Amino acid sequence: MSDFHEKLRDALKSVGESFRPEDIAAKQREFLYRRKRRRAAYAGGTLAFGAAVLAAVLFVTSGTTPVADKEPSPPAANPVPIITDVIRVGDGPSGIDVGSSGVWVANLNGDTVTRIDPTTNTVIDSVRVADAPDDLAVGEDLVWVGDDPGAENSALFGSISIVHGRSGELIDSRLALTREGQTESSLELGHIDLVANGNDLWAVTEAVPGPKVFQGEGLGGSYEADGFSPREIAIDDDAVWAFDAAHERLSSFSLPNGSEGGFHPVADVPRLADSQNDDLAAGLGAVWLTQGGILARIDRDSGEITSRIDLPGNFAALALGEGYVWAMSADSVDDSDLGWLTQIEPDTGKAIGEPLEIDGKPADVAVGGGAVWVTQHDADTVTRIE
Repeated sequence: MSDFHEKLRDALKSVGESFRPEDIAAKQREFLYRRKRRRAAYAGGTLAFGAAVLAAVLFVTSGTTPVADKEPSPPAANPVPIITDVIRVGDGPSGIDVGSSGVWVANLNGDTVTRIDPTTNTVIDSVRVADAPDDLAVGEDLVWVGDDPGAENSALFGSISIVHGRSGELIDSRLALTREGQTESSLELGHIDLVANGNDLWAVTEAVPGPKVFQGEGLGGSYEADGFSPREIAIDDDAVWAFDAAHERLSSFSLPNGSEGGFHPVADVPRLADSQNDDLAAGLGAVWLTQGGILARIDRDSGEITSRIDLPGNFAALALGEGYVWAMSADSVDDSDLGWLTQIEPDTGKAIGEPLEIDGKPADVAVGGGAVWVTQHDADTVTRIE
């Protein structure tokens, strides 16, 4: 008997079958058939197990259906801004700005400024300043506070208070913006707009033609020109920008040393809305202008409007930070105290998602300290948004 026949006999005995030498060919075929099926079953089981393991690995690592050639998931959407805290400040908060010394708020009806610690969301200072503080700008060491010449509680016109940012000490409360010899009756009262650059302050007001720059605690220069009466001013890394709404003109002043003739026109900007409520911001690759409830993105080189969007309400304030443009808008004539915060993508100038509703008659917006801050004039509060 051959070795094969011996192995065949032993295999058949193991499964309870007999082996007869006269049936060698038939038994050989039957044995080989059975062994082939067992191998196929084993191979199939192994492949099924391997596939199950691979599927489990894919499922655990991807968290999705185990398909090897599945397309990558789209990037996560922008997080939706939410209100994380509401902080009580002074009477009738208006302007707001953020710097290394904290979040500063001008309380229009209370004749004070409030300082908030953004790490604890608590008020750490309240400083008495000149009457009717409306706008403010936070620099490296100083905080400049401009009054509202048209406010009922304003005893001055066109003045600035200076507060030391670290100590909270009032340094000067009667830094005048008016020219020598002018009286209140000879001026058209108007809003004061302020922007800080280090320890320098740029200021404009309709009451005095041309921007003024204050270096530290004193006047450093005045840029007056015929037909140039900007009422909004902004600054970025390369230039100071001024918008003259009466003449629909955007002008700039190159930093650090300016250019011959001071401010030079960049472009005529057609009126966006029939409104006296404007705001100007610069940065994130463009200049941003609101008029009424319209926001325009302006190319900083050509002065052309590259996009525009409608905001809810009929006036808006602007702030830049955290990689976005933030527009706080409200309705200045409606009895409603509701306002809206809109997040804007800077490259396209388009709104992201739906505006966030904020009550309490929102008045101004600032960004810094890891959050967006909105003053609520009627509620005497500041809202923190992240």
